[in-house]
Amino acid sequence: DVPTRHFLVPKLTEAEVKETVQTIEHLSAIYEHGSQDFKALLNIPFNLWLTEKLLTSNPDAPGLSSVRSEVELLGLFWRYRVIEGSLGPDRETVLHRVTALMVEKRTLAITKQEAYEIGANLAWESLMSSEILLLPPYFSQRVSFSHNILFDYAVSVLLIEDDPERLAQFVGVDASRPLFLRPSLNYYFTRLWQQKPDTFWRVFWGILPNTTLHIRIFARVVPTSVIVTEAREIQQLLPLLQHLASKDALGIEATLRVFQALRALQIKNDRLWSNFVKQASVRLHREFAWDLAMITTDILESATANSDDESRSDCGHAGRNLLAWVWELRKGKPEFRLDTLGGTWGVRLVARSFSTDPR
Repeated sequence: DVPTRHFLVPKLTEAEVKETVQTIEHLSAIYEHGSQDFKALLNIPFNLWLTEKLLTSNPDAPGLSSVRSEVELLGLFWRYRVIEGSLGPDRETVLHRVTALMVEKRTLAITKQEAYEIGANLAWESLMSSEILLLPPYFSQRVSFSHNILFDYAVSVLLIEDDPERLAQFVGVDASRPLFLRPSLNYYFTRLWQQKPDTFWRVFWGILPNTTLHIRIFARVVPTSVIVTEAREIQQLLPLLQHLASKDALGIEATLRVFQALRALQIKNDRLWSNFVKQASVRLHREFAWDLAMITTDILESATANSDDESRSDCGHAGRNLLAWVWELRKGKPEFRLDTLGGTWGVRLVARSFSTDPR
């Protein structure tokens, strides 16, 4: 008897996905040969809708079966339904105007009079028939995207530039933007991480030291969340380790924020992050030592349960480096905080990883 506005819609089961795939023309063969990441994406109904629309306009859809993430799927959809074709530039222009107005007015629907431009009939009709924009009911005066996710993605590709100063200006216009546009900012950084990693790091290092409060909070949270969810290989984290090696203040803060994101999001990739904490433990700093200790302990417990000797060895290195670092710092003047760190975490890590290097 409780009125409800929000519902949790669970992911589709594998059986439900397979049943649905059979009803979408051309998808069955692509699904069978697709990557595990692609198959997992289709557990979400909206991604099935994106895939169906993609195949409607391009039955072959090269690259679809190798898609690994939602951002890649959205990028493919955007390419075939917006960019390509003779109307591509006009469609992008219309969407840029519509999206900019929505962001400016902090709304997901604007009036037709505000959005419509004379001479853009064909582009409008194309966007409506492609189901990117909603064709309003007969008496409605409002225009919106067919799904909020398409609005979020449009903001990320049309309004946010690949430049730290421009990004800061865009976010800084309104203190509510980091909240209202959080999904768009997440898509933006994910797209850079996957397609332009050098640009990702340039933008990240550019906005992290920003002193405007709401920009600084966003810079600490959004890009670091993308780092911990998207990183797959230690080479992708080398820019962070290199900043840390140079004892750069930004590198120290970035490492702290990455560790905090790891703890908050409960990311499980023991091989990658045990390697990272091992290398970060050589360059320890008071700012992130506690977070490193807690994360290393979590990874060690997981690696021990999974008989992952490589990750256990990395955690052993990190634990011994931590304890040696604490021991060295307290030689001059013992500190309660250092003793607590060494006693609570350092000794525990060394004891639990003893077998990785008894000597």
